Amino acid sequence: MPFIATSFYTGALVESLGGTDISWVVGLVAPALLYYLAARVKGAEIPEQMILPREFGGADSVGQ
Repeated sequence: MPFIATSFYTGALVESLGGTDISWVVGLVAPALLYYLAARVKGAEIPEQMILPREFGGADSVGQ
């Protein structure tokens, strides 16, 4: 029997799944949802014009 595999910690959901550990699902979904919500609230400012460095074909490298 694993260390914290008791009904007090796991509850009815884990019992119905046969003791399957689904904590990793919560560990992926919860932060992803929080990140998505935070990104929507803050928003992203889209620049009117891209400024590229010289090595990627920026304005200073034209004609060189």
